[in-house]
Amino acid sequence: MRRLARLVLREPSFWFFVVAASLLALWHAVVPKTHTITIGPDEIGALERSFVAQWGRTPTASEREALLADFLDQELLWREGLRLGLDRGDPIVRRRVVQKMTFLLEASASGPPPTEQQLKDYFELQPERYRLPERVSFQHVFQPRENNEHATSSNVASPTPTLEELRRRLEAGEPPETVSAPFLRGLRWTERTTAEVEATFGPAFLAALRKLPQGTWSEPIPSAFGWHLVRLEEWRPPELPSFDAVRSRVEQDWLDDERSRARVEGLRKLRQRYRVVVEPTVTDSEEASASSSFGVP
Repeated sequence: MRRLARLVLREPSFWFFVVAASLLALWHAVVPKTHTITIGPDEIGALERSFVAQWGRTPTASEREALLADFLDQELLWREGLRLGLDRGDPIVRRRVVQKMTFLLEASASGPPPTEQQLKDYFELQPERYRLPERVSFQHVFQPRENNEHATSSNVASPTPTLEELRRRLEAGEPPETVSAPFLRGLRWTERTTAEVEATFGPAFLAALRKLPQGTWSEPIPSAFGWHLVRLEEWRPPELPSFDAVRSRVEQDWLDDERSRARVEGLRKLRQRYRVVVEPTVTDSEEASASSSFGVP
């Protein structure tokens, strides 16, 4: 065995392989490893479709090369950024990744569309979800406070001759648009909820509106904006619409609920794969110590 070893050590080819192996090992230690970036038909197709959507035509050969070069630059920067850990601690990146994972969980609910009977059952199980609120339709003529010296924040009870004159013109058949001062929110309100009316004009205006008879112009009614002459057209009480009237909304709600269930179930399974440890903060430790010193359990 020793003789064989001496013969091997005397062979020039042996030392050649030793040197070659050493150089190869040194090269691997010094030269960074390369990584393969594959740009396949899916990526190329997506780039070309995006170009067509933006410019309305297919890209030329040079434009196609530029698209691929830009895609490659972005991919290189993305991979190097991940290698350097630039994604960690960035709330924008975190939010985007969380959003994409949420979409993936919800996508697991993408099964066959609901049947008509499923939608009808869904509708009948929760009718209050689709009940239409109380609504009101009316027209009004507006005059701002500065147009009336008597209509101030401290004196909003007295109508003015100007408003009375406007009311006579309305009762004579003059269109409200020619009588009213400009009002950005509109002079005709059709089937608006009482919540909308109250939010815009105030609770006192809504209370006065409830007392009006239909079809006649009212006495001046104050609001936060000024004075209003109002003609009530219709009150509609809360009502449950037919299934056909809200079918599209029912279907969307059904799909949303399915996605929500898939997300909750997906998160439940993910929690089973992790052990969560919540470490106490300094404040928590101080509070616990203080509670113990005062005999608080």
